[in-house]
Amino acid sequence: MKPDRARFAPPRSSAIATFFAGAALALCAVIRIAPPASASGAVRALGAPADSATRVSWTLSNGIRVLAQHVPEATAISISVAYPGGSDQDPADQPGLALLLAELQFTAAAGDAPSRTRAELSSLRPAGADLHVGRCFTVFTEVASAPQFPGVLHQVIARVRGTQPDAATLSGALETVALLVNNEYRGSASRGLYNEITERGSGVDDAGMARALALEGVRKLTLAQITPMLANAFRPQDAVISFTGNLAGIDLRTLLEHALEGVPKGTRRPLPPTRPSQGAVATVKWPGLARPVGGLGVLAPAVDDSTHPTFFLVALIIGAKANEVWGDPTPPLESEFQFSVVEDPDIVRFYPPLKTDRPTADMVGLAFNHTLGDADNLVASDDLIAKLRAGVGWLLGAPLTDKQLDRMRVNSTTLILYSTQMAERELRGGEPFWKLYRQRLEDAGAPDLVFWLARFRAPKYQVQLLYLPS
Repeated sequence: MKPDRARFAPPRSSAIATFFAGAALALCAVIRIAPPASASGAVRALGAPADSATRVSWTLSNGIRVLAQHVPEATAISISVAYPGGSDQDPADQPGLALLLAELQFTAAAGDAPSRTRAELSSLRPAGADLHVGRCFTVFTEVASAPQFPGVLHQVIARVRGTQPDAATLSGALETVALLVNNEYRGSASRGLYNEITERGSGVDDAGMARALALEGVRKLTLAQITPMLANAFRPQDAVISFTGNLAGIDLRTLLEHALEGVPKGTRRPLPPTRPSQGAVATVKWPGLARPVGGLGVLAPAVDDSTHPTFFLVALIIGAKANEVWGDPTPPLESEFQFSVVEDPDIVRFYPPLKTDRPTADMVGLAFNHTLGDADNLVASDDLIAKLRAGVGWLLGAPLTDKQLDRMRVNSTTLILYSTQMAERELRGGEPFWKLYRQRLEDAGAPDLVFWLARFRAPKYQVQLLYLPS
């Protein structure tokens, strides 16, 4: 069970996947990005010229992968550290374990840095920080201004080397995890639908949801049991480190080689698989609702399947049509469509408006099929398809757009998003995989919408979740 994002400062939008969907509809001009430099040239590429939006990657002598996106004139630098392993690897009797381990890794003492609380993080990292436990990876991010960068990087690397939790930190982490899980699954209907669709598709029933929300398994863990779990979950050899921001004049290669000196060379563990999913229908009583609301998840092909890029494009087309047909979402809903192809490529989510006269368990699927899924005459123009491809390319590793560079220069939230995405892409196959994915997306042409709509409306691929007023 995973919260979508754990938030620190500054405040962020309700679901990061909503941002992805919005980006898909943006029409942006693409700028030229300098080609990746070799490992030996990485320092020179990042140091000069300062006005070039350069992206490079290399491997340190101990095997740790590093990625860096220079954003000229940016006011800060976002540092992300990602590891394989997330919520889908939680033992059946310990839901919430990945989140608890991540919370400890982010807040426990490390090296000469003392432990820190969530309240303290707001002042320690005023430009922002982010902890994300995904289904099969975990990413930690901290943002630093130019004067803060050496000190923040020192503490980030100290955590890569290992943390030293104590009883007080464990107690605080358990309290935080309980609050996060409750907020993400029962705090708002919009966030609840987003997260619970994944659980229901993975076969979790009402009793399983109740057990997961209670967190009884992880509450029983002692510090002696947790400490080796923590060291195993976040081995230095498994780390991917990414940087996004103004890196002009910073000798990152030398800094990192020195900072990680003594870390033994090793091979990064592969990204673990997510839980298998299947079609499902569930109804949940939700206190405080004025009317029924629901979400529909459509299961995607495997992300490494050659048809996934076409599925992604069709999802974007349907998402654009949903925005046109359904209009702005009515509170408590915050979006009509969400699909994060890097973070959670296994499922796309839609939130159709519902009629309230006769609520039934399958009304979410019926509403989707009636307005979009049965639209066999749905047509996507070449112009729309081109706009959709351009809007999502930067998320898949394509050159950044002028709009995104402008936002990164002044907006630390966008820096966090991009450094996190770079690290996640590296864990999920790296540039060779995503280059092929982008090529397949480009080669998809105009997809056969009649064929794909049949899949989108097939019950075996639909996870229908309905929230009813209690």
